[in-house]
Amino acid sequence: MVNSITVVAVDDSEGELYSLECLFEDLIEYNVIYFTKPEEAADYIFKNKDRIHVLVSDYDMPPTTGDELVRKLRENNPSTAYLIRTDRPRVFREKLEAQGFPCIGKEASADELETAIKNVLNANRPEGNYRRAA
Repeated sequence: MVNSITVVAVDDSEGELYSLECLFEDLIEYNVIYFTKPEEAADYIFKNKDRIHVLVSDYDMPPTTGDELVRKLRENNPSTAYLIRTDRPRVFREKLEAQGFPCIGKEASADELETAIKNVLNANRPEGNYRRAA
């Protein structure tokens, strides 16, 4: 049995979530739960915080933003890593990363997404290397 990394993905656009699902399709070590409503994703993470490894969130989800969602979750879920996706990475990357929010463009490939997820997982672990529970 393969140990998987559990990802919560949230985007208010069903089309973008489908695109994200296509990216994860070939990455067998990921168990991904998808949400179109940030508040539903937050509730799920609060209830399952010990089982969620990373949140991949859209940036712009009116009336909220991905960084607002992360701020809401971060205090009660310190072991969850966060990655924000945006269709305008050149506009938001510097702002987000200066605030400690890793960012990736929605045009990223599956390999780029996987690398970004592993980077945020490793950065979020005090020991520096992410290891799945056996």
